[in-house]
Amino acid sequence: MKIEWKKVTWYSQIIAIVIFVAVFFVGFFFGKKYESSRSVISGWAPPRSSVVASASFTCSAGKSIQAVFLTTGAEVTLSDGRSENLTQAESADGGRYTNSDESFVFWTKGNGAFVTENGVTTYVNCVATK
Repeated sequence: MKIEWKKVTWYSQIIAIVIFVAVFFVGFFFGKKYESSRSVISGWAPPRSSVVASASFTCSAGKSIQAVFLTTGAEVTLSDGRSENLTQAESADGGRYTNSDESFVFWTKGNGAFVTENGVTTYVNCVATK
């Protein structure tokens, strides 16, 4: 059997249709794979405890505060040795970080800060040091 390259036959038409359909399905398959990989990438978030910044505050009465600000809250260490892991809370102005029952609240605004414990301000006139 001799192949005639420029002649259209019934079997060349079938081969062309099969190739066209196969290319469509292969493209559809790889498109779905790409789409699902994009949703995995766009759903990525940084680790919950990513450090954003840190600061040291000097307060009245010789007290001090060390604060490490995270993406979702702050870790605060007081000069009396206590440490608190706080979550960021709603605030009209500045940053407000609280424990679960809001008995411990750490407020920051500009380069100042203060701590309230059970409604009593225990660390006052705190100023960020360089």
